[in-house]
Amino acid sequence: MKKTFFFFLLSLILAACSPSEGAIQTAIAETEAAKPTHTSTVVPTNTPTPLEPTITPEPKISCEPVDVEEFLENINLSIEEWNDVYKRAEATSRVNLSPVIGELQEIRRDTRRSDSPECGEFIKDLIIISMGQTIESFLAFSSQASDEEVANMFAISDLAWNYTNENLGIFREDAINAYLVAVLDSLSSSEKTDTQVVFELPDGWKDNHIPFTEILFSVPDNWTHKIDGDVIRFEDKVADHLNKTSVNMALLDDGLLTGLSSDIGRLFALRIHLPSQGFSQYVEKEYYYDIYSANKVYSVLFETTGKGHAFSRDGIGVILITPENEVISLFAYPGKNRFTETEIITLYKIFESFR
Repeated sequence: MKKTFFFFLLSLILAACSPSEGAIQTAIAETEAAKPTHTSTVVPTNTPTPLEPTITPEPKISCEPVDVEEFLENINLSIEEWNDVYKRAEATSRVNLSPVIGELQEIRRDTRRSDSPECGEFIKDLIIISMGQTIESFLAFSSQASDEEVANMFAISDLAWNYTNENLGIFREDAINAYLVAVLDSLSSSEKTDTQVVFELPDGWKDNHIPFTEILFSVPDNWTHKIDGDVIRFEDKVADHLNKTSVNMALLDDGLLTGLSSDIGRLFALRIHLPSQGFSQYVEKEYYYDIYSANKVYSVLFETTGKGHAFSRDGIGVILITPENEVISLFAYPGKNRFTETEIITLYKIFESFR
């Protein structure tokens, strides 16, 4: 694992303020959170920094200047149209937002369908994700969601646009460099990325099938699993109930990843998705993309405080894509508050085993 960076959602503080509908509307109008023109400081300690030209390798990717120029022209037009509609959304009452949200959705769909050079696919993905988060925020507001939930949704939108704009700014200056920076930021520091090997069942492990599928996965012999609806929970059955390493697993439709063509974008989608899962406080610690056996694994290590809990604990959120394009979501939690090295090794061996 590599980088560390902190990502705070101040939901407890926001909830204490208990803003009214008018206050929420005013807050939306005053924030630049959901605008691509946002100029605030990007997410701390993970700001993409241009590489020195002397160490920039020759990329194996299409990035013709004429294609980049055309792509940026189209993106500029999309952002300009988005900003115009967004301003109207800011000034629209809760009960009348639906048609304006529809316009925002149409801009996002058009952006998703637009062409991009290979080196610009991740930029388009970041924009699509940020637009989607803004739309979800307005949908929450218009559907009478709680003030706390709406405030958190717009806070996540703010972070998404900050990160997107920072990368877009680098891309405007040097498209190849921006692509390389984003790739290096997302990849695991391990040497196995882009290597596909056949999974071998370790001694003391057993195979399991995901029900009603052909997907096989493996866990240690001393782990057990149970099925609860669409979720499979498996855990160490030997440890006492307070010290069990556990994993919740579910097959996903590809809604979270729809229209995303880059590994950078898929990882970013997971990073934006996790903070909205109902935690009182969420801190992102590490994130990366890697290949385990033939599976693409996008993972985020986070620290969180659940609602009603006074203590925090680690968690790992994972989206795993098999060679057959089956999309699997996994949440893993340690036996105690923090993952041990042994637990981490075991978990990623499990992720490697899907086949």
